[in-house]
Amino acid sequence: MSVFFFLFLASLVVYVSFVVWILFGFRKLDSTQTPTIRMSPRVSVVIAARNEAQFIATCLRSLAAQTCAPLEIILIDDASDDDTAQLALAQNSGCLTLIRNDMPIGKKPSLAKGIAAAKGDVIACTDADCLAPPTWIEEISKAFSDSSLGFLSMPVLYHGEKNLFAKSQSLDFLSLVAIGGALIKLGKPAICNGANIAYRRKLFFETGGFGKIKLASGDDEAVMRNIFRVGYRVDFLASERTTVKTLPVATLRAFLKQRIRWASKGTAYGDVSLLFLLALALIYAFNLALFLTPVWAWLGDLWRIAFASFLIKFSVDGFAVWQMTKQFGRTDLRRVFFVAELLQIFYVALTPLLAELLKLGKGYEWKGVNRK
Repeated sequence: MSVFFFLFLASLVVYVSFVVWILFGFRKLDSTQTPTIRMSPRVSVVIAARNEAQFIATCLRSLAAQTCAPLEIILIDDASDDDTAQLALAQNSGCLTLIRNDMPIGKKPSLAKGIAAAKGDVIACTDADCLAPPTWIEEISKAFSDSSLGFLSMPVLYHGEKNLFAKSQSLDFLSLVAIGGALIKLGKPAICNGANIAYRRKLFFETGGFGKIKLASGDDEAVMRNIFRVGYRVDFLASERTTVKTLPVATLRAFLKQRIRWASKGTAYGDVSLLFLLALALIYAFNLALFLTPVWAWLGDLWRIAFASFLIKFSVDGFAVWQMTKQFGRTDLRRVFFVAELLQIFYVALTPLLAELLKLGKGYEWKGVNRK
């Protein structure tokens, strides 16, 4: 009991401290200043797609409606089985270049092919199922007129939620976006979303590109960390003018597959410190302990510790969510806070373990393609 109590208390302290630290960084999200434009860099948009016939046309239409047109849009069709390529070409975009893979190779190698073919100074990445605001390229171009900026992360939010599960996903996802932005503002870039990032093309190659990361995901954080490590500035631009939107997944199975893929990236980089790993381990242990509350209730008085921890977590997270939903204009999601908290405890307790097991097995899946 005493050992368990100590570990539970330590993990609780680490969790609360982490949330408080994130809130300090969150207060800096509005600190980005638009630089004086000296020279607008040329922006190439690179998108990897596989079996995106349902979304590719609307995605390309959002890029065609930009207030500042990109130099080019490079779409890499990863051997789709549907009409992705035909629907893309039907948009008649004069700046569209379609590269088709004869065999599926996965997202990261496909992106690498597109970046190699790009002519722009800045690479802007989004996903084929996303919608970019009309000012997306304009704001990216403005930001990179500052020569010290090497990498720019921007928000990705869900929209069009039709049920409680989708809204709970949306709140959880918003929290991840806010955490990633706060860490960048704190000078500790660790999380970003490849559906809305931009970086200097030359730095991609100078820092090793996607390097030796052998996961189906990880293209975003790998590039960000490499660029930050060589001394360039990494920033997060929290603005409606740069917020890309996409739809939440439809099923719990798809949700877990997505979160398992994301969890696989946590220890895949050489620059992860022992302190960072320890903090992650304690946060994971805290959520696992909460997930196992029925076991503590069966064992006896331990349930009291778990119940008190629930109250503390809900209180701290509730305050953070209040701030985050206000910042991103989604105060409507506050109504699903309790369900989203339970969903978070559930997947945080399960997905890291499942991610490690998959590393030993068949690997991870991207659009039906397995990659180790």
